[in-house]
This record gives sequence, C-alpha cells and structure tokens, in this order.
Amino acid sequence: MPHVSARTPSLVASVIGMLSVSTAALGSAIVPVSQVRSASADSFVVLGPTSEQDIVDIVAPTLAPFSIAFDTNASLANGTASFDVSQDSAFLPFGFVAEGAAASTSTIVAPGGFCYSVGSSSATVTFTVAAGTAYRLGAALHADANGQTKLSLSGSGGVVVSESLIGDDESVRVAGTLSGGTWTLHVSSFSSTSLTNPGTMVDDAAFTLFLSTSPSAADLDLDGSVNASDLGLLLGAWGPCDACIADIDASGTVDAADLAALLGDWS
Repeated sequence: MPHVSARTPSLVASVIGMLSVSTAALGSAIVPVSQVRSASADSFVVLGPTSEQDIVDIVAPTLAPFSIAFDTNASLANGTASFDVSQDSAFLPFGFVAEGAAASTSTIVAPGGFCYSVGSSSATVTFTVAAGTAYRLGAALHADANGQTKLSLSGSGGVVVSESLIGDDESVRVAGTLSGGTWTLHVSSFSSTSLTNPGTMVDDAAFTLFLSTSPSAADLDLDGSVNASDLGLLLGAWGPCDACIADIDASGTVDAADLAALLGDWS
C-alpha cells in the first residue's frame, strides 16, 4: 500500500497554502473548465514462476488542489523494484502552479529474474480567459536518459509553448498575450527502469511550473494583489531559483532586485 512521504514544503506548496480569499479584480482571472491530474507507479519483480507487483494510480477527483506523494515497492530474493512519485498542483484565481516528480529504481542481485519500475506525474488542465490576457509562464524541466518530461500550452490562439526532453534539463520562460477563449496546459514527467542481469538502474524526471495571468509579476500567490503573503513567498525562495515565480526579473536568482520590484508594486 502507498504511504505519504514526509517532504520539505516546496514553493508551489507554499503558494497553495498561503492563498487567501480575495475579491480583488486587478486583471484577467482564469476560469477552470476541466482537469486530468494524476500520479501513477508500477513496480514488478519476477523470479521463475513467482512474481510480485505493486501498482498505484491516483487521480485528482476535482478542481481542488492536488497534493500526493507515495511509493511502490516489489521485492523477491533476486531483486527489487521501487518507484517514488509526487505532485502538488492547484488552480489559483490568476493562474496555475504545479510541481511533480517521478523516480524509478530497479535492482537485480542474482541471475534468473527480471524487474521493472515505471510511472509518471501528469497534469492536464483546461481553462478560459478573457480576450487579450497577458500571461507569464516559467518552468524547470528535467528528464534522465530513460525518462521524458513534456510541457505544452495551446488553445484558441494556437500553440505558444511546446517542449519535450529526454536526458536533459531545461528552463522555460515565456510571456505574451493569450487570446480570449479556451486554453489547455499540459505537463508530465515519466521515468522507467528495467533489468534482466545483475546490477542497479535508476532514472528520474521532474517539473516545476507556474502560469500567471495576474497583471503584476510580483503577485506570487496569484490572488490578484501584492501584499505580505507575496513578500513571505519571496523571502522563503531567496537565492538561486530556476524559473520560479519568485524570480520576478527572471535573472535566475531571487534577490534584492526582486524585493524592490515587489515593494514597488505593493497593493
């Protein structure tokens, strides 16, 4: 059975946790339409006629924030297979934030068997925006040689982001204007390992992203205003921060320049 892992709260989780109810209407809010967010894992080991398998597939049932972390494990005398997967994601009044990871390990300690471990963390969300909505999107993407991470944003105005990587790391920063209508944002990380000979194989993939339609880049919790909650998020992310929402000037580091930008846009 899966168990919830203890993890240090991420910036994404902090954004979700610090979101307060706001009636501010300073820009074009997003209107959620649908979502398919999931975390899945499958670990399998075979030794002769004996096998052990552990499968878990958890899907977000509603538009509410989705926060899950678990692992699968299968073990026999000849080897083990395990998979760790997680996701924190949420629709916010002026955007969407998500963080996911998928890590696979397979080990064969004696000949005569087979094992594999595969899984993914995935989010596909659809929303509408008013005509001429300014947006900013930032993402940090990673995939080992046996995994894959994908990111896309497409809709009424065509495809504005499309990334797919294997065995690489990539930072994405884009900004522009979304035409009014329906848009779909997809991000996913998949990893896998398999062995038939003695040894150990590991593979992992991960993503962190934000999509903001707030008129202020300093609106870090995407509630439509810039206040103490945003200041807390910025200070908590101080230092190197790859494509994260707290890096207001997109320099790669959350520092005094970002603090000055936030204070200058205080609302």
